[in-house]
Amino acid sequence: MKYLRRGDADLRDGYLDDAVHDYTRAIEADKHSPEGYIGRADTYLRLRQYDLAIRDSTTAIEIDDRAAEAFVIRADAHEAQGDLDKAIADDDRAIAIDPSLAPAYERRGILRFRRHAYDTAASDFDETIRLRPRDATGYVLRGNARRAQGDINGAIDNYTAALDRRPDDRVAYLNRGSCYANLGDYRRAIVDYNHAIEIDPRAADGYYNRGSAYMAIGDDVAALEDYDSALRRDPDYDKARVGRGAVYFNQGRRGEAIAEYRAALRRSPNNASALADLGQAQYYDGDVDGAVDSLRRSLSIQPDRPRIRLYLGQAYALQGRRAEALDAIRAALPYATLDERESSRADVRAAIAANPRSLVLRDALDALYGR
Repeated sequence: MKYLRRGDADLRDGYLDDAVHDYTRAIEADKHSPEGYIGRADTYLRLRQYDLAIRDSTTAIEIDDRAAEAFVIRADAHEAQGDLDKAIADDDRAIAIDPSLAPAYERRGILRFRRHAYDTAASDFDETIRLRPRDATGYVLRGNARRAQGDINGAIDNYTAALDRRPDDRVAYLNRGSCYANLGDYRRAIVDYNHAIEIDPRAADGYYNRGSAYMAIGDDVAALEDYDSALRRDPDYDKARVGRGAVYFNQGRRGEAIAEYRAALRRSPNNASALADLGQAQYYDGDVDGAVDSLRRSLSIQPDRPRIRLYLGQAYALQGRRAEALDAIRAALPYATLDERESSRADVRAAIAANPRSLVLRDALDALYGR
């Protein structure tokens, strides 16, 4: 017992090598007790020696198959190694033994969320909150699940509950701000992003999110300042670079926009948003062949983008590729918004004005009107 207590104290105080030594002595004194193995497994987990953590927690389970804590530790190690099936199975066992284990519900919910099983993830976060009602983390996680389920107002309620319990929760502010942005309430989104930036002014994502909200309300100057701020803090933050390219595009600075999109694509060649925006900029810059290539690559990665498919149809029409132009336009029309349709019609009308003899462009305009 002396070595076990000393190991617990070492683990609590962060003396991990000493903890391993003392738990080992405890195991040598009593090899038939699970406590020493559990303590050493927990220590190995914190040392990121996951195979050893799994070995010791498994030994503890073999000694006592009701040792719920050993299942929790082994689940942690399996998750760290990327074996989600085994992690979930161990959390299942831990919960079956002790239904009051909030950490097991929390992690199982996170793993289910990662697998897009949002309903069961939300149920796990319900239990986490029931067991730890004063802890903000469960509300943030349930907010994430609600948002993924499409329940934006429910997500806002959960992030607000998290902030009631932990007023300096930067993630809750960021996520609630994004929900307000989803609802088109960009002013309230900006207020939340302001709070997130005040809590941690070094983090790039607050500036990026606020820049996107400013851009949505037409304040390109403020948006550009925020994208610049994000990139100063993280030069590899490609979303901010793509956002800055979009501002340049809106300002008619197409060459600078294209340079930003290309810079993002050098780091992330399969960035569908950067490819789509690059294709749009190339289209308006007169590089129709380049636009077709970029737009096709974007759609191969993210095919459910009707506006991008409309641009591709327009570009095909400018190339004289009638069948491909009409196919692209007709595939996009059922899913395109009225604004997207009208924008595409305006583009094609402008192209017809520049190329009045093009029958393909006229056919494309007819297709855009559903004829």
